[in-house]
Amino acid sequence: RQPAFARAENECLWLLEHLAHHYHPTVVKFSVHISCGIPVRYEGNPLLDFSLVQFLDNYVFTQPKLKRKNKILGVKARRHERYNSEAFRLLPENQVALDELFFYKWVTRKHERQLERLKMKRVERVERALRLEQKMKAKEDLKVKKLEEIGAEAEPA
Repeated sequence: RQPAFARAENECLWLLEHLAHHYHPTVVKFSVHISCGIPVRYEGNPLLDFSLVQFLDNYVFTQPKLKRKNKILGVKARRHERYNSEAFRLLPENQVALDELFFYKWVTRKHERQLERLKMKRVERVERALRLEQKMKAKEDLKVKKLEEIGAEAEPA
């Protein structure tokens, strides 16, 4: 039951190749290190630090709609506030910790989608204004045409 005696170096490499494309950046790093023969060093407890509960805990607090005032205290609160900050989003990807990389990518993609939606709304507003202007011009041209017809009928020949 000791990981040191699990003989991971004798495991099939196809499994490590598959794990090298995992969604979690730490799993990718560990699998690449094992496949290259580099010893894996991790200070914490991976069974606790990479658990689903820990992930969902981080995910819940990245949601800006869920305002949980005075329910989180200390370091945890500062960490979750960090995910929602603009400074975190503007960091270069190589300066983001591996355990925060998923949230970094999620926050940056979310921001890009918001910008894209704003851009589309602007384009739609401009197109709507142009269509309205064209309709008004067409109505005005129709009125001028009718007045010309009325004027032509009123003139004696």
